[in-house]
Amino acid sequence: MLESRFDGQLHVSDMSQAVHSKIGDELRIHNQFWREPKKEHQKNEISFMDFSNFENAWKCAEMISKARCIPKEFQGNPSDILVAIQFGSDLGMKPMTSLQNIMIVNNKPSIYGDAMLAVCMAFPDFIDCIETYDSEKQEASCTVKRKGREPVTRAFNKKMAEAAKLWGKVSSTGMPSPWVTNPERMLQFRARGFALRDMFPDVLKGMPTVEEMRDVESFKEQKSIEEKSTAESMKDRLKSKQSDPLLFGTKKDVL
Repeated sequence: MLESRFDGQLHVSDMSQAVHSKIGDELRIHNQFWREPKKEHQKNEISFMDFSNFENAWKCAEMISKARCIPKEFQGNPSDILVAIQFGSDLGMKPMTSLQNIMIVNNKPSIYGDAMLAVCMAFPDFIDCIETYDSEKQEASCTVKRKGREPVTRAFNKKMAEAAKLWGKVSSTGMPSPWVTNPERMLQFRARGFALRDMFPDVLKGMPTVEEMRDVESFKEQKSIEEKSTAESMKDRLKSKQSDPLLFGTKKDVL
């Protein structure tokens, strides 16, 4: 009895040691695996998006200019594509993001109002941007907060838009502009653009919004149309005067 009991105890002890030994081996393997330096995952980068030098950048711009999923202003225009990508890079945007948010308006690079806010929000010192709209005054206001600075508030209302000849504006073809179809949004963009540029001049580097520059472009178009119509009216007046025999008689009439 004692011998069998002793044998049983030895048998259980042997099993316990074997279990502990197996667990120890598994722990050593586990620790060895997780403590080994991991190999960095190699990203499968797209080769044609290499803008590291001018030659590669130009090839990329030429290829992108043939795409149909980019704005029409950039289609077939690799030079403007490179300029937009460079300006977007200065603001911290990636190439394709730049093409969707940087536009050449009136021969000047501009950024969409929503992208301007996104660029400032990505800056470490950005705290908040509070936008409100007063329907009674028809006034949009924007308050921007930044670390270490006093908040900046800028407003733009209907009276200011009327003074700038923006309210109710139509295009040269007679089509209604966004100031007719969505004036609240346009007031908001104006107030936002002023506030963000005043608070983050070091980030935006003076770049205006696309919405603002399009208004400047339309003014130039309207001015050229007015000048053209004035010139045509002057020509018509001269023709009418020349056809008047009382003012411009022939030599026979004079003799």
